[in-house]
Amino acid sequence: MQTMQKLVCGFIVLSLLVLPVSAQEIYNVKVISAGTDWFKVIMMEIGAEDIIDGSSVELVSTLLPIHNFTLNTDFFANGGELSYSRVPFGPSSVQVNFDVTVDYELKLACMKGSLGVLTIQIWQNNILLEEYVNDLSGDWCFSNWNFFPASGLESLVDPVPNDNSLQQNYPNPFNPATSIAYSVQQAGNVKINIYNSLGQRIATLVNQQQNPGEYSIEWDGKTYSGSDAAAGVYYYELVVDDYRSARQMIMLK
Repeated sequence: MQTMQKLVCGFIVLSLLVLPVSAQEIYNVKVISAGTDWFKVIMMEIGAEDIIDGSSVELVSTLLPIHNFTLNTDFFANGGELSYSRVPFGPSSVQVNFDVTVDYELKLACMKGSLGVLTIQIWQNNILLEEYVNDLSGDWCFSNWNFFPASGLESLVDPVPNDNSLQQNYPNPFNPATSIAYSVQQAGNVKINIYNSLGQRIATLVNQQQNPGEYSIEWDGKTYSGSDAAAGVYYYELVVDDYRSARQMIMLK
């Protein structure tokens, strides 16, 4: 973690899932908190080399009186993490800006504390393209949205994947739902199974013939019986004929 400033707000998870297209676009993301008590932003772009320019992250405004604040960032090849907190803990109003590159689809999952409102704005060339607002109340306030750049929609193609693959679910940890992305190289019978920590299969999300392509399926946390799965560690498996791959995920309550 790299400490950059001092501050506070609400919790938000932002993850980016990008499908390959012809050219990347740069967007400015503005995270604006009004009276929230803590936040965290996680960013990930699958298949991209650079998503966040660490030097672009800036604290641009605060409506707080003088307090101690911490702004932490940790950037890696295809994503990064930004977290913000105030000492002493309490509601605050701040704005943090950073740049991202995205080809096709920007997936946003947002969590914050019980107080205030958290707004995510996406800008390009000084034009506001989208605005997403989380004004829910409760212990953990979760919302999610999809942003589709116009250029990405225009240049969207359906390339055949190089191989079968299973991506990490997002959000992770999650509550109450999460998305699972996977690739199918050749037409075949495809299954997505969910297992508990004892190795017992508790749900099947996909069981059908599918053509080559990129897919995504959501698990709503329900078991075969329709009941809610308990908090804990789970495993999800992709089966395409003789191919098998599995990953771990964590459900929170």
